[in-house]
Amino acid sequence: MRRQIDSYSSNRPRYRRRPSADAIDRMEASWNWINALESDLDRRLLYRWARAKSGQGQPLTSVAGDEGICKRTLRRKIDHICSLIADSLNAAHISRKSCSAEYGRGMETTASKPTGTRTKRLHWRAPGARPEIDGSLPSSRTLP
Repeated sequence: MRRQIDSYSSNRPRYRRRPSADAIDRMEASWNWINALESDLDRRLLYRWARAKSGQGQPLTSVAGDEGICKRTLRRKIDHICSLIADSLNAAHISRKSCSAEYGRGMETTASKPTGTRTKRLHWRAPGARPEIDGSLPSSRTLP
């Protein structure tokens, strides 16, 4: 049997983290960005993923299982959705030139919507660039 003095701090301390006012403002701004997505399925998937990542909802494996995909594919989908949001924000920033209005309010009239298609560059050279070939090197290094 424990004495009262021994059992004073034997349990884990309860710590409740409270968000700051700035953190709440950033959260509300991110909700506006997510709610501005065109696809309802993307919006719901992003909210479910965020809830699972915060430890409040299902584990990621069950979220991915409900979608019929693996965890890595789920992560790729989330990355794609986040890139669409980033493209929208960048398009809004470029077209409005630092206007103070929030994203999602009047967005349809002031900024062009992103197309959702992205082109990947497979190399770092500029279009139409050609390699320089040194003639003094062996012939095995030159183009025929």
